[in-house]
Amino acid sequence: MERYMNSTGKSEITHYETGDVFIRIQYRKSIVEYNASMVSQKHVEAMKLLAAKGSGLSRYIDKNIVHAKPKQKSAPQTQGLRRLLGLLPFFR
Repeated sequence: MERYMNSTGKSEITHYETGDVFIRIQYRKSIVEYNASMVSQKHVEAMKLLAAKGSGLSRYIDKNIVHAKPKQKSAPQTQGLRRLLGLLPFFR
């Protein structure tokens, strides 16, 4: 793996490795591989350029790459809670 320059000193990224259709990024606590079937070849190529440049890679990932995380449904949960609270006077 090549060392990521980290020109700002703020990035969690420390190293990276590239292939034809992937970029593997080492963060301080983990390694993540992004490939063309996962994020599209366009994003892989953009991340490779930023990695070689040593700047902007973390920001690009944060803004353009959707990580598989459970999405919170705050609005429906709030509506359900409001409905429940609206029923409370009937249970007294």
